[in-house]
Amino acid sequence: MSADDTIVRFMGHGITTAGVAVGALNGFQGEERKNVLKGLSVLHATVAVMVGDATRSKELKQPVGVANVVLHSALAVACGVRGFAKDA
Repeated sequence: MSADDTIVRFMGHGITTAGVAVGALNGFQGEERKNVLKGLSVLHATVAVMVGDATRSKELKQPVGVANVVLHSALAVACGVRGFAKDA
């Protein structure tokens, strides 16, 4: 796989992820929104794994890959915390 294929794949995934997140969070409230956040947590965790694997196999350059793994891991945690939080 060439570097161009890798860039297209990751950009497409990023755009799709952002679109799904914004659309889902704007369309739901309450418990439904929490379920969306739980799903987004899993989605971001899988992106972190996918990017980590691409970085390990040298499809992505180290600084870019590591930064993306950190970003998506943080997003996974943030969405998970909000999704599983108890309402006061």
